[in-house]
Amino acid sequence: SRSLRRRPPHLFGVLSALAIGILAGCASGPPVPQEEPGPLPLSSPSVPIVRMVATKSTFETTFRTVYWKEGKDPVPVGDRITPLIAAFPKELQDEVNASEDVRSSDGKVLPRSLNVAWGAVVSVHPDVMIVTIRKQTPRGAPVSAYPFEAWESSANDASDKDIHPRVEDFNYIVPNCAVHISAGPLAPRSEDMWAVSTEPDFQSRRLAFENDQTTVTLPAGTLVLTRRDNRVDVIRK
Repeated sequence: SRSLRRRPPHLFGVLSALAIGILAGCASGPPVPQEEPGPLPLSSPSVPIVRMVATKSTFETTFRTVYWKEGKDPVPVGDRITPLIAAFPKELQDEVNASEDVRSSDGKVLPRSLNVAWGAVVSVHPDVMIVTIRKQTPRGAPVSAYPFEAWESSANDASDKDIHPRVEDFNYIVPNCAVHISAGPLAPRSEDMWAVSTEPDFQSRRLAFENDQTTVTLPAGTLVLTRRDNRVDVIRK
């Protein structure tokens, strides 16, 4: 009969809604970055920096891309960090990549890193990264003995409560880069620290502290670095 051939009303509604949803998704275009509070590196008083996030969800997960905006169009953080990594002087590159050959239990000879590096983007306009080098833990040490364990976002130690709210973790945001990356007005402390910048007139160099303090001169202003316990606090004057 005619009634048996008619499409069920509820099924027609579901299919229509699905079609509208697909068309709306196709027409929406790429996600638009929206302003969102969070940790940021220091910026020039004349060019304030704004943190923005673009979110894209799929059936399986949600992708988040963080942007920094300084009076112009927002720029993905990865596009700011990549040139800083490329600006590493050769001596710093050699330290980051230093390794030794070790023999595994099955007789294979494999490279083992001698140092672990952490790069903290502490300032923008111009962009400045403080790179901290720490010695790799001895062979056979427990996994928890990672030299920067307290700085990882997954750390639960109570002493880290002052660190994590002030920095954002961009771990391995640059492909094929062994340097752990964060951004904010803090950097891990070490006896071996470098200042690197993309500013053409900036001389990337190893930092020398006197009475636990040093300065980094910028084209406009100065960064003052102060060592405290496990961290280095950075302010911009």
